Amino acid sequence: MLNRKTLLVLAGMIGFLLAFSGLSAAQNTTDGKKKMSVQKVSFPNGNITVVGNLYSPASFDKNRKYTALVMVHPHGGVKEQTAGLYAQKLAEQGFITLAYDASYWGESSGEPRNKEVPATRIEDISSAVDYLSTLPQLDINNIGVLGICAGGGYALNAAQIDSRIKAVATVSMFDLGDARREGVDKSTTLEQRMQRVQQMTEQRTKEARGEPMKYIPIVPESPAQFTDKTLTLYREGYEYYLTPRGQHPNANNRQVFTAGLAQLAFYPLAHMEVISPRPVLLIAGEKADTRFYSQLAYDKAKDPRELFIVPGATHIDLYDKPQFVSPAVARLKEFFEKKLNAQASAAPQKQISSSTTSRTNAEQEIINLSKDKWQWMSEKNVEVLANLFHEKAVFVHMGGSWGTEQELNIIRGGGIWYKKADIHEVSVNIIGTTAILLNRITLLAVVGGNEVTNPFMVTEVYVQQSGAWKLGSLSFTKLLGQ
Repeated sequence: MLNRKTLLVLAGMIGFLLAFSGLSAAQNTTDGKKKMSVQKVSFPNGNITVVGNLYSPASFDKNRKYTALVMVHPHGGVKEQTAGLYAQKLAEQGFITLAYDASYWGESSGEPRNKEVPATRIEDISSAVDYLSTLPQLDINNIGVLGICAGGGYALNAAQIDSRIKAVATVSMFDLGDARREGVDKSTTLEQRMQRVQQMTEQRTKEARGEPMKYIPIVPESPAQFTDKTLTLYREGYEYYLTPRGQHPNANNRQVFTAGLAQLAFYPLAHMEVISPRPVLLIAGEKADTRFYSQLAYDKAKDPRELFIVPGATHIDLYDKPQFVSPAVARLKEFFEKKLNAQASAAPQKQISSSTTSRTNAEQEIINLSKDKWQWMSEKNVEVLANLFHEKAVFVHMGGSWGTEQELNIIRGGGIWYKKADIHEVSVNIIGTTAILLNRITLLAVVGGNEVTNPFMVTEVYVQQSGAWKLGSLSFTKLLGQ
């Protein structure tokens, strides 16, 4: 009988050859724009067969080593939903990515169906790393994990016990254990929790005596079930999982009731400090009612760590809405390329000098936000920019000055297209709740249909509002003699 190691090696070799040999068009599917390819694969987690989709860049080269990323889907989700979207987007950026169905979910085996056990979810991640480590074109020292929603909690917990995970990131991180114990809004009392425990243990006894398995919904089954206390998370969860927006036949909004006992005992953030010196990136929406989970994870982690807030986004917005997914993917690409020493991008990385030799976390956050702002302006991502710009912001250009509404209209209409900003030097000073950033840039812009390139010193002023940085002023000064 073949042992687990032999099965993994065989599965990896066969899967990799099928995925990337190009021998069969039916087995190797590339999207119409030829940005990435996808191949169905499987690997064991004990006696369970985990089924996944392995994505690769369309420019895959069998003669080089690639960085690999494991995608961990939300509780109740499947690989074809948000985890698959991020897998595709990151494969387009040059990574090999693996999105899989958790044990007991989707196409993966395991009985009873839809059983959410944190320990099994974490072992799924390590089993995925086992599988990736057998693929010849992947670098075992460059494997990262991205977890979404509850998958974020699992990813962080897995990184605490699996040192092969060299970098870990989350999007809309959700602490399932805390949510079960106290509720996302902290409204669950100890008495209510223990009553729930009693109900679940009694149900276990019933099922042990032969009664049917009890299933309960994960999100409200219709808007008719909404009340004034229903969180945005669950309202939008219904829209994503149970309407054409994101629904999938393998995600049926059902979970095993008694699995809640194992979830109550789950503390994913208990030992965040042991992940260091491996890097952690936490991405959360500015308007997410779960944002505090990412903040808590950040507070518990040690450096290197980063908390990246996407302006205007809610928890579920980051699952699929392009205007919010795009900045998240851009930050993930930069994070994994830098932290995993990836070779995913063939373009050489430009070095940005700084007037300071070391920065605080707050200063780095401002620098990252400024850099992302140039990207959003280039993409004309007005919805994200509208949440970044303070309502009373002032924009000073060579041709005049104006407020937020006019600046957004100019960007939206293409009056000024900030096509590309090459950043040469950056410095930042924080005074209380105000940050002043200086950027020396070369700006390629399209103004009135004409493409122009100019050197500028750009002064950006950010102010804190409700825990988030807002752009209060953006001023361009043209540099002479350059």
